[in-house]
Amino acid sequence: MKAAERALKMGIGGIEIVRSDVEETYLRSLLSTLEGSVPLPPIFMKIGYDSETSSNLLHSPEWVSHQIGTSKLVEEGYKVVPVMHNVEEIRLKGEGRMEPKKFAENMKTVNDTFQGFVDKYENVGSYGLSSNGIGLPVEHPLHLNMEAFVGTAGAGFRHLFFPFNCVEEKGVSQVPRDRRYETVGFRPLTGYPDGGTGEGFPLELVDHIITRGGGGGEEISTHLLKSPPEAYQLALSLALGHFDAEELVLAQGDRTLTPEERETLDGCKLLQGLILEEDRSLDRIRSFAAYEKNLTEKIIPTIHENFEELDEESTEVLAKFFMWHGAAVRFYTARETRKLLRVGGDDGGSQEHNVPVEESLQSYALKHALGQDAVDRVSLGLTKVEYVKEFEMMLAEY
Repeated sequence: MKAAERALKMGIGGIEIVRSDVEETYLRSLLSTLEGSVPLPPIFMKIGYDSETSSNLLHSPEWVSHQIGTSKLVEEGYKVVPVMHNVEEIRLKGEGRMEPKKFAENMKTVNDTFQGFVDKYENVGSYGLSSNGIGLPVEHPLHLNMEAFVGTAGAGFRHLFFPFNCVEEKGVSQVPRDRRYETVGFRPLTGYPDGGTGEGFPLELVDHIITRGGGGGEEISTHLLKSPPEAYQLALSLALGHFDAEELVLAQGDRTLTPEERETLDGCKLLQGLILEEDRSLDRIRSFAAYEKNLTEKIIPTIHENFEELDEESTEVLAKFFMWHGAAVRFYTARETRKLLRVGGDDGGSQEHNVPVEESLQSYALKHALGQDAVDRVSLGLTKVEYVKEFEMMLAEY
């Protein structure tokens, strides 16, 4: 609770959700445990965008009104701020692009709809806009011009969300000093390539907490380590030794292996190859999300396709290797992120950031975001227990 109070004072606050019955159920459960303990932060409810559905439908007054009208959080009186999400998607029409005049008309309709919620519901005191397009270059097809939007906004427009982090910094250039709305930087710890215009996995501006190894189980942040955990090298050596099939390699020089022995030898070679490939990837990996995707879509399926069942010892050896390999990946991705920040990101077009070795990436990134005149506060997505631990560690650095 103390961490939550301190975060709110620092300018880190607000709960972002996408309007759905599932997310509302989880959030209502959480809020019931917080009530009376800390001041409840506002709930920023994103409405009106889903990449799997027509953007026209999801930004229509009928759809948006349905989303608000069926919200249990609104019905139960929680302080809710409806946020129109990624309205720049309206600009795209098939393979064409909506004319500015037509887009302005659409913006006026959407703004009028959200202003209607402010007028109708006592606990909806304002509304906002969350847009990735604000941070994109003018020439990008999904760039959103802030002046064009604000020109049609109602009196209840009070919150502007845009991505801001160490590699996506263009959004602040659109924010005027004299403004009637607060600005919230989202994704302060997640930066997409090439200033937000590139595809692929994002940079994670985080030093993760991992187990140091060595028998003590001590947890430590990756920025306090000079090398990956020693336990990784031990797990790597153990796995390579376990699957070396030395007896069968020697035996095949003297006799013909049985079909079962040949199958075992081929399986061991396959596993050794996978393990060595994963080890070699450490020097070039830059995203933990990319590692997880490779693990779930390539490594694990390959093992399942080639082995009906592994013996208990082999299963334990592999599990230990991948556990410590994951810790090593976290160390190397954090190190690579620091290198990229020093040269201005993937494209070299962002500000150069030389993060002090004694400071965690998330501490530096949040200080950078909160230090911007154009960013009134930041919003974090603490969706996993480990993220909460890392957040508490970061608070201790202030």
